[in-house]
Amino acid sequence: MTRKRQHAWQLWGWILFIVSALFFIATSLRAGDPLGLLGGLFFLLACFVFLVPLAAEAGWLSNLARLHRYFRYPRGWCRAARFLLPAPAAPTTAPVPEYLRDQIRRQQVRSALRYYASTR
Repeated sequence: MTRKRQHAWQLWGWILFIVSALFFIATSLRAGDPLGLLGGLFFLLACFVFLVPLAAEAGWLSNLARLHRYFRYPRGWCRAARFLLPAPAAPTTAPVPEYLRDQIRRQQVRSALRYYASTR
């Protein structure tokens, strides 16, 4: 049996396990059994955990790495916006009313986001 065919059989096996876990959860919900529901949820989680190595070996997870191009801002935009905000204990240079300080912070964050969006 080829490697690709083995992956297909394993994938179908895990899909059947996931379907059986969903039926187990549905039965537990219908019966009102919280312990059975917890067991079904853990079984479903375990099925997904066992699918991860199969997906990594088949190369399905490498396709997820390319999804960042569909997001509006690049990966580091939140760090740049957070960098502009002062630390909680940082001293201020001049007494500025609170509403103006909030406006200035928002404007700095907006300009950083515009910059990162334009460099895309």
